[in-house]
Amino acid sequence: AFGQRAAHDFVVPRVDGTRRGNPVLASAPVVSTILASDRYQACRDYMDAHPESVLHMDTPNDHYVVDIDQPQDLVDVAARLGSSVCLPGRAAPRQVQEHAMPTWNYAQWAEHAAMEHLKGRLQTGDVLLAQANTLLSLLLVAIGGALAYAAALFEPEGAASPMAWGMAAVVAWLVVVAVNLVVNCIVTRPTTTLYNEPRNIYRPDLGLSEDQIRGFELDNVQVRIDRTKARNAVVAYWLDRCRYAAIATPFVFVVSAWIAR
Repeated sequence: AFGQRAAHDFVVPRVDGTRRGNPVLASAPVVSTILASDRYQACRDYMDAHPESVLHMDTPNDHYVVDIDQPQDLVDVAARLGSSVCLPGRAAPRQVQEHAMPTWNYAQWAEHAAMEHLKGRLQTGDVLLAQANTLLSLLLVAIGGALAYAAALFEPEGAASPMAWGMAAVVAWLVVVAVNLVVNCIVTRPTTTLYNEPRNIYRPDLGLSEDQIRGFELDNVQVRIDRTKARNAVVAYWLDRCRYAAIATPFVFVVSAWIAR
């Protein structure tokens, strides 16, 4: 039966080589629906009785050429399924494959890669800024705790203990670290943006071609990438130094308390 042959993607040849009425190019969903539905009994009976009238086309969209007297059934099914049927004398609609590779464009690929790279650099800057703010919060907490012990230096009665002097040194040390962190990592400074301003992009008065505009904009993106890289490098450099300095705080306390004893 033709239904079994179609299910196994079997190529049905035209044994007589003649045209039976109206040859129609139909997509596979249309033919499958006719075979499975009782609504198109006449069309199905004709296709079952004349398997040579159906020719499977080995195309990416799996089409069939059907020679049938009344192709309107195929058209009705196609309209209901949103599939394609090409009647005689008409051009077949272009079938767009779902997973087809788009035409590769060098300029578009370069623009996409450049923007993704700039996004990554900007996200890295945001991560460094968040880490710097976290470290600043820890430093402020440590400064407040050490200052409570260092306040003993201002008590009128008795000499200050070595611990108070050590804590005073810790307060001064952490304040210096916090100031460096704020100045070199957290302070607000000019930064780059992801896209250029419209007044710089839309310049029809210059009479530039599309390739020239894309080339100039790629140069601008590269400038923004270089600036972002330089800023991230400075922030990362000072952020690591402030971390090292924070780790050295216990040594500052020990040395200061030992000197003050």
